[in-house]
Amino acid sequence: MQKSLRHSIYLLIGLTGLAGILLAETVIQNFNAFPVEDNKVLIKWETSREDGSLEYFKIIRSTNGSNFFVIDTIHARNKPHQYEYTDDDVFAKPGTHSDPTIDNRVYTYKLGLSYGQSGSDVIYEKSVEVAPRISGTNHTWGSIKAMFR
Repeated sequence: MQKSLRHSIYLLIGLTGLAGILLAETVIQNFNAFPVEDNKVLIKWETSREDGSLEYFKIIRSTNGSNFFVIDTIHARNKPHQYEYTDDDVFAKPGTHSDPTIDNRVYTYKLGLSYGQSGSDVIYEKSVEVAPRISGTNHTWGSIKAMFR
């Protein structure tokens, strides 16, 4: 009897902890990216719920669809919120001014979620692609800047 009661208490504690994990998640909605003007992409997303331990979002970008890197971070509000980020450095990478695919370049964006206490990062499963309008003048300047990074 004593052993059965102990297992019931552990099971109840385990289920209570699991319910806390399921309820304390961040829910992302409407993750999109749009070209807004030459050499700029607007990234927008909203949350309907945010976990209290979420510290910040990572804006993650790829220029080839396979190699991703963090371009910036946005602090979480820990309440439902609409977020925006403008990527104004879309012309700098990859390639050079002689790149024949310059006008057809597609950028892929993802969101990362960083949790402070646990130290864990989660990548949101949806990615978005956008083909920004790239100014030839700014692309040349971006290529020069990229050489010195």
